[in-house]
Amino acid sequence: MLVPLLLICGAAGSAAIVAYGTSSELAWYAHGIDIIILSRRLEWPMVALSLALCAALLGVAIAGRCNIWWLLGLGPVLALFIRGFASAYHPPITLLDAPPFVSINQVAEIQPAAIQTQDEYIVGFVFDGKPYALPYHQLARWPLILISAFDKRALVIWSMTANCAVVLPLDRDTSPREIEVVSRPADSLLLFDSRLGQFIVGVTGRTVHGDKPAGFGTPLIAQTMPFADWIGEHPDTLVMDASSNDGTTMTSPALPSIRFHVPIGGPGGQTRIAMFPTSQPAAVLSDVELDRPLNIQAGDKSLLLERDPRTRMLRAFDRHLKEDLFLTLKPILRPMRKHPEIALVDSESESHWTLDCRAVDGPLKGERLREVPIEDGLYWGVMKFWLPDLKLVSPIH
Repeated sequence: MLVPLLLICGAAGSAAIVAYGTSSELAWYAHGIDIIILSRRLEWPMVALSLALCAALLGVAIAGRCNIWWLLGLGPVLALFIRGFASAYHPPITLLDAPPFVSINQVAEIQPAAIQTQDEYIVGFVFDGKPYALPYHQLARWPLILISAFDKRALVIWSMTANCAVVLPLDRDTSPREIEVVSRPADSLLLFDSRLGQFIVGVTGRTVHGDKPAGFGTPLIAQTMPFADWIGEHPDTLVMDASSNDGTTMTSPALPSIRFHVPIGGPGGQTRIAMFPTSQPAAVLSDVELDRPLNIQAGDKSLLLERDPRTRMLRAFDRHLKEDLFLTLKPILRPMRKHPEIALVDSESESHWTLDCRAVDGPLKGERLREVPIEDGLYWGVMKFWLPDLKLVSPIH
């Protein structure tokens, strides 16, 4: 009776890998991500092996070499296959291909479909020279979206509980239909490109090994903010108008997994941070106190960090002006009556600057510092999990 027992155990074990091998809960264990990746690679071989072992058991029973009651052992195998493939346990995430977009003038006419309130959060980015806004209640329904602009395409990956969007331009030969969502480990979508066999992390836009995925361009800067703030900066924005009939009412950021409550080399896991696009991952706390602009070093960049007086959002400017000139800016001590817009002065040339870093007086008059986009509203625990080298910058007043 050892043979039927071994056949049942082998079939059930293979089916268990299919059913539970890509579970997001595995991310919290050592080598959990590696297990998820290996399980997805072996998914169909495990299905074939399990079915072959089930057929072998049936053959043994028909040949009269074991009691027919051993076939009851196929019940757990069937249950595991149902667990592995049923949509009730694994809700499918399908790609939304080229959804319609409307101009801001049309939003008022179709407001229930396009945007629910002016305070609703959106993911905003500029693609092919045009600003786009994707409302949260639409992204909750469609976390994987293909944007098409003539001959250019970009894939939007939305990890809801990470409050993070990545926008990846696609090469011409890349087919987004060959990309599937494998799991949601550590609050990030994990995608599998079946054509090239690469796994892509949703919150970083890179492979699980930190490399740039083949067939994709450099990620675009995607910002999350209230719709009213976005249209204040981009009045010509286009708003996604995909129909959503599932009653989704999400209009603000969701919190990440409770597992991130445990501090990971810094503050609590649900602490919001703002990340800078630097080669060495760096971030500051979203609620950092800024009573005046501050000079900081974030990764490989020397930045001026300030808070917009109108929106209270963080802004950063690259203090590298030209060649080897790195400016150190500080607030002026006394407002200038003739130039009330002047707020800063640099120590190197004593030129005067506005808050948006335009030099309006002094040797550097006419120069302007480049603004560095910030990805605000991310969560420390999520980003630290996927970017172990992430450093938290503490501005010194």
